[in-house]
Amino acid sequence: RKFMSDGVAAAISGEEARADQFWAGLKMLQFDASCGPMNFVCGGIASRLANGEGATFLDVVNLLGVKRTATVLKGSPLLSVLPEFIHYIGTVDGAVLTAATKNPAKRKQLAGALKDT
Repeated sequence: RKFMSDGVAAAISGEEARADQFWAGLKMLQFDASCGPMNFVCGGIASRLANGEGATFLDVVNLLGVKRTATVLKGSPLLSVLPEFIHYIGTVDGAVLTAATKNPAKRKQLAGALKDT
């Protein structure tokens, strides 16, 4: 079993400032024990944390919770449109959001629609 993704390894083993930002981003998110950071953080999320985008993920976690954020974002095309996705979350009700993010194909479709806005 793999301990961490390649993206996490890259984020913590490169430039010291990027590694520091990665760890600061994880600390900001304050994961609970049921969904630890290594289960949540894929390569795309790791690189964004290393780029100082922890506050963006905190916004999503605050809106969706850790487990749902992990399901919706891990390895998802929605990572490329996070600001638009955060805005979208605030404009739709829970049932619409669930339908739009229920599987990878729906998430890809939503990311494409958000990219065009």
